[in-house]
Amino acid sequence: MASSYSYDLRMKIFKTVDEELSIVKAKIKN
Repeated sequence: MASSYSYDLRMKIFKTVDEELSIVKAKIKN
């Protein structure tokens, strides 16, 4: 249970960071 939660949390954090990076890259390009 705990490991499953930890994995889910990491995936959410990774996804959020990836989205933030995409926004930053788009701003740099424009």
